[in-house]
Amino acid sequence: MIFIIAINLFIIIPLLVVLKKQIKQIKKSFFSKFKEADGVVVDIKEFRGSDSTTYSSIIEFQVNGQPYRYVEKVSNSSTEKIGKKIKIKYNPYDPTDCVKKYCFDYIDVIIILIVFLIVVNLSF
Repeated sequence: MIFIIAINLFIIIPLLVVLKKQIKQIKKSFFSKFKEADGVVVDIKEFRGSDSTTYSSIIEFQVNGQPYRYVEKVSNSSTEKIGKKIKIKYNPYDPTDCVKKYCFDYIDVIIILIVFLIVVNLSF
């Protein structure tokens, strides 16, 4: 059993290193066209479910003096504070095409973790 785990780690670790480099390259090429703006949380949307309440931040930012709003598509159980400053990445050709900057700072870690868990589960 330990031998199988050791072999899997010997295969998985280099695979994860290569995967991380590929993800970094994809992010770099895709988001190199995106620009960054300073946004501010201006409101919070509340969604009440049968057993929980989730929240989505509404973030306002400006591009060339024109205001835009970004509504988080993924709600969470904790709220941002109104007035909190948040970095936004936006498409300069269509500023409505935007995301919170930190979302893409961790996407590679999430993908690598998912691949790692799949490979480990397949080996057992």
